[in-house]
Amino acid sequence: MKQKKIALIPATEPVDRADPSSGVLVRKALAGLKKRVAGYDATERKTTYEPAADGQQSVKSEIATTKHYPPDLNAIEFVLTNLDPQRWSAKPVATTGETPSERATPDLSQLSDRALRELLDVCPEISATP
Repeated sequence: MKQKKIALIPATEPVDRADPSSGVLVRKALAGLKKRVAGYDATERKTTYEPAADGQQSVKSEIATTKHYPPDLNAIEFVLTNLDPQRWSAKPVATTGETPSERATPDLSQLSDRALRELLDVCPEISATP
């Protein structure tokens, strides 16, 4: 399966100059978050051993399985609420009196065309409704 590309790393990343590893950690954290937002495939290997005649272990079989991990909704919510807090909030806003469970669908009308395309790329099961 082809990976979708999402730009999560800001152009100017804040780095603590006193700690040279901080930039590496930030990049690793953002790369992990990107995987969780977009979903990914991972190969798992299961190896079975058997005793050999000389007392050592020898490989009896090895099975490789590709497992798909779908996008994580908690990671998506984290990214939206932290990168665009003006439009996305984890807490319901009391202006309409509605609770999140009373709303049938989220209001995506304020998203830019680019943001909508990225959402559709990451979650193709989301479709536009009339």
